[in-house]
Parts: sequence; C-alpha cells; structure tokens
Amino acid sequence: MSGTQNAVPAPVPNPPIRVLVVEDDASYGELLRYQLKQEGYEPILTRSGEEGLAKVVEADPAVILLDVMLPGKDGREVLAEIHQGHPDLPIVMMTAAGSVELAVECMKRGAVDFLAKPFDIERLYSVMRNAIQIRELKARVNALEGALIQKHAFDNIVAHSPIMRQVVEHARRAAQSDSDVLVLGESGSGKEVFARAIHFNSHRRKGPFVAINCGAIPEGLLESELFGHEKGSFTGAISRREGCFEQADGGTLFLDEIGEMRPDMQVRLLRALEQREVRRVGGDKTIKVNVRVISATNQDIAARIETSKFRADLYYRLAILVLEMPPLRQRPEDIGPLAQYFLLEARRDGHTRATGISPETLDVLMHYDWAGNVRELRNAIERAVVFEDSTLITVGSLPPEILRKTLGKQSVPAPKITETYSAETFKAMLAAAGGPTAFTQLPQTPQTIHSGGTTEVQRPGSGIVHAQRPISGVMPVPADRPIGVPPTPLPMAGAGDGEILTMDEEEKKILLRALAVTGGNISEAARRLGLHRSTLHRKMSRFGLATDDDTSGVEQEPVPEDER
Repeated sequence: MSGTQNAVPAPVPNPPIRVLVVEDDASYGELLRYQLKQEGYEPILTRSGEEGLAKVVEADPAVILLDVMLPGKDGREVLAEIHQGHPDLPIVMMTAAGSVELAVECMKRGAVDFLAKPFDIERLYSVMRNAIQIRELKARVNALEGALIQKHAFDNIVAHSPIMRQVVEHARRAAQSDSDVLVLGESGSGKEVFARAIHFNSHRRKGPFVAINCGAIPEGLLESELFGHEKGSFTGAISRREGCFEQADGGTLFLDEIGEMRPDMQVRLLRALEQREVRRVGGDKTIKVNVRVISATNQDIAARIETSKFRADLYYRLAILVLEMPPLRQRPEDIGPLAQYFLLEARRDGHTRATGISPETLDVLMHYDWAGNVRELRNAIERAVVFEDSTLITVGSLPPEILRKTLGKQSVPAPKITETYSAETFKAMLAAAGGPTAFTQLPQTPQTIHSGGTTEVQRPGSGIVHAQRPISGVMPVPADRPIGVPPTPLPMAGAGDGEILTMDEEEKKILLRALAVTGGNISEAARRLGLHRSTLHRKMSRFGLATDDDTSGVEQEPVPEDER
C-alpha cells in the first residue's frame, strides 16, 4: 500500500473569530485592529454607527466592540438597535469619558461589558474571551431550549384515536392563552405530559416549569413548599427559601394531585391564585408573582366537592380551561403506536436489539385493560426489551400479570424456587414429600443397618443383637441415624425422564426431605443435615420455605467460618 493511501488527512483549522470594531478615531481603530490580529482574531473596522449597523448582517461577527461617542447615530442608539435584532450577539462598549452612570445605562441596554479608554491590552483580551464564552453559553441554552420544545411538541404526542386527537387540539389552543388549566384523568394517563406540552408551546416557554406533587408532600411542609419560608420561621428553617410560586415566576407551576390538598391549604392557594401574590411562612410582606398554574388530579372532583373535601370556589378558579384525559382502554387505536414509540425510545438508548413487536404480542396488548394506562404500557415494554433476546418482542417477554389476565393462568410458568410459599402450601409440600409419619415407623421385621462401617442386626422390640466386623466397600453413614430408620435414598432428580435440576432445586429437595422425615422439626432436621439451626433457617428463608410457625423462637447461633 502506498504512502499516499496511508497518509492521515491534515486537520482543518478553525476559522478565526470575527470581531466588528465600530470606532470613529482612525488611529485608535487601527491600533485595535493590530492588537486583535496579534491575538488571532479577524477584526473588521468601521467608522460610524450607520456603517456598523450595515456590517452586522454582512459580516456576522462573533463580538462587537462599539464606541459610545460616534458621529451621526450615538453608540447607545446603535447598541439598542443591534440588541433588538440580535439579542444573543455580545456587545462591548468603549468610551474615553467613562462614568458609572454611563456604564450602567449601557449594561441595561444589552451590553455585556464596558471598557474605559485607554484600556490595558490584557484587559481587552480578557473581555473578549468572556464575551466569546457568553456567546457560546447562549448558543447552548438556545439549543437546549429548542430540543425541549421539540421534545414536547404536540406533534410528538401519539394520538391516533379520534378522542385523543380532540384532546391534543384542545391542549394546543390552551397553549395559546394564559389561562389556568385543570387536567383530569386516571393515574398514568399522561396528565403531566400535556402540562409540559402546554408550557413549552406557550409564550412562557423560556420561563421555568416547576412541578410539585401535592399528595406527596407532608401536610406540615406543603405551605412552605408552595409559598417559601423565612429564616427561623419554624424548627429546621435555617435559611430563607423561595417557594414553588416564586421559583416559577415568569413560567408555569404544575400542581399535580391537587385533589389531595387539605382544606386549609386550599384556602391559601385560592388567595394566591386570585391575587397572584404569596407570603412566605414567617414573612410580613407579600410578593407578586407572574405564574400560570396548571393543575391535575385523578380524583372525582365533583364527588369531593359534594362531600366538602374540595372547595367549589377553588375548583372554579382552577378549571378555567379543562382537559379530560381518556384512559388507554377507551382508545385502543393508540396502544400499538404507543408500544412502538416506547420500543423506539429503548432502541435509541441502545437498551435492546429488538426492532419490532410480533403480531401475537400486539394482540395480547390490545386485549389487556391497562388499569395503569400509558405508564403501565411503558413499563411493560421496558420490561420486555430487557428479557427479549430476539429481534421481535414476543409474548413470553411481557409481564406475567398481563399474560394471566389475557391468556389465563396456565400461560404463566410455575413459581420459581425463590418465591415465598404460604404455611398451607408448605404443609402440602411436606405431605407430598412423604409426610412426617411416613419415615418414622419402626420396621416389624429384622433389619440390618449400617453404622460406622459395621453391620448391626436389630429385631423388633429389642436392642442390638451383635455387631459383626466391618464390611469392606460399605460407605459409613452418620452415626446419629435413629435406630430402626433405614437409610432411605433421596429421590434422584429427573430419574427416568432425563431431567437435570439446578443446584438450588436439588438443595431445596434435600431440605424438604429432611423436614418431612423430622415432621417439620427444624432443630432435628438441622442436626441430621449437619447444619446449625440458624443456617438451616436461612436456607429455608432463601427458598421460601420459612413460614410464620418456623420463624418463631429461632435462635441466632454463631455462623461457622466455612458458611460465612
């Protein structure tokens, strides 16, 4: 292979940062041009405000150095015009007659900094670097705002059913107004999704979106969360804190689960909504706030008003515009598209290799009632992508509760050994393993047993007759085996059908066998198995074999080093 083919292409150099200099003093302008070139900038020099305004669009500078005293249009007028048309363009003002009042006035008109002539060259470079950073930060903020607006666009809401398309249209109209909105609907139906869509599609999109769950805040703290508090107003108030109303000033406040709010807080909230002012806990002055309130609840508000649990006047203040979210079971046309959307989200995050959903799986999803609505569907797809190994999501990867309700109980695999059994189920398992009496009956005929490598003969109702010499080739068995109980072999896993059980399943069978032999006596079973009683109980708990009866009176014995 030739050297030309192996050559790495040279990196493309970044273009120099363009700086527009508006300076009527020719010598000073040339000095600035030289100094900026030395630092790597690309200066463009103009001599008047009109010329500078014309060059803004043509040159597309990253920063503007603007003199205050200019012939024709004053520098402050030029500043105001440029800032109005290009609010993100950083402008640095320069003047030989600097004063604090002039600097403050320029900053109010949109300047990012102020230089008093003659200024040090290092000071100029520092101001230029700060101005560039400000421009980059504004560009990032604008990009993030654009991404948020795009993410919460109404066109991104999955709405194929007629009833849902109507809700989207109503929300789109609500976003164009500034009236308060009340969103009604079952839990998981997408109330907060619509609240955010209304905010990010309204003129308040550049303001904050503050969400609070009124049902999740303890009663004693909700007032502080909403309205803030002053330092020392109550125990634990170590500093002043702004409440959600102040935090959302200029934007939107989302009050979720508004139906859970207690009556005394409803009175305070009503006043805040009526007056658009709040008073912090422990404070003595009111604070004006410019906030749009969107509230939501899954409660039957009409029923709560009838039982005096929710104030009718607060409801009418909140419900200027009302959106009613239909449950997912009432819009089956949206189930398939929503499932595909959630799968696409998982693929975008790289969490699955699945590219689609099988027709059988979609059929199961369509026949489920979705009590948890869209949230439950999202969770089901997230669960499916974790357990699915093929390129299509199959029925077997769906949550068991969905399969039970759509395909019947027989469609779900048997419980795993780690599941907990009830006391009745545990006793039935003991009986199936042989029962406590099946292994404790003394034999009625002479029986030869092996103990410690010797042969012992016993007759019914008598002791040991004699002991013979050790028998070669016989494996000694525990010496504590009770007299009269033959060494019954444990059942071989999968005998006759080729089945191979896991080690956990084998160990579970051994524990069940020991408990059956001892009639459920944990201490005796532990002794037979050569374990401490606490160790056996831990194993029983692990396999779900410990019942309430078993756990009573369990001693905490020291764990041997080899079992830690």
